[in-house]
Amino acid sequence: MLARRDAGRDRPGDRLNLYRSTMSGAGLSGGDLRAAVLGLADLRGAHLDRARAAGAQFFGADLRDAFGTDADLTGANLHGADLTGAYLDRADLTGARLDRAVLRDASLTGARLGGLALAGLDLSGADLRRADLRGANLAGTVLTDAALDGADLRGVDLGGARGITPTALANAVTDARTVAPPATALAPLLPAGCPDRPPAG
Repeated sequence: MLARRDAGRDRPGDRLNLYRSTMSGAGLSGGDLRAAVLGLADLRGAHLDRARAAGAQFFGADLRDAFGTDADLTGANLHGADLTGAYLDRADLTGARLDRAVLRDASLTGARLGGLALAGLDLSGADLRRADLRGANLAGTVLTDAALDGADLRGVDLGGARGITPTALANAVTDARTVAPPATALAPLLPAGCPDRPPAG
């Protein structure tokens, strides 16, 4: 485990600086990476399961195929990070910055993504089953072949999302505030008698 003292952060407020470091395959599971600077770092295949990385700076980092199950990434800066094929099941990304990030084929089952700005991102092939996306902005996001079974899409803006189909949304949780792409009608997906279902006609 990466402890504060092990990381050279003996004084309150010290920040671990691993900017541009090469750490592919590194074992950081359960490590203390709070507010750490890992910008442009090579973290391909790194093990970050259960890592405490709230407020960490991962901007431009290479996190392809990294393991981050149950990681705390609240408020983390993942601007421009490559998360292709990363495993972030049940990770908490509340308040994280993900603009220009790449999430192709990422596993995000049960992840907390509520309220995030995900507009225009590439989430093709991503596993979003049971993910909490309430209030997130997915306008223009690429969702081709993404798995959405059980995903909470209440209040989500899917306007202009590409590659999404009524079939993909059939088992997602939606409501009247969910904004669907123009070619997708959500009304048939809401149960008959559901208070959120728009009236017929």
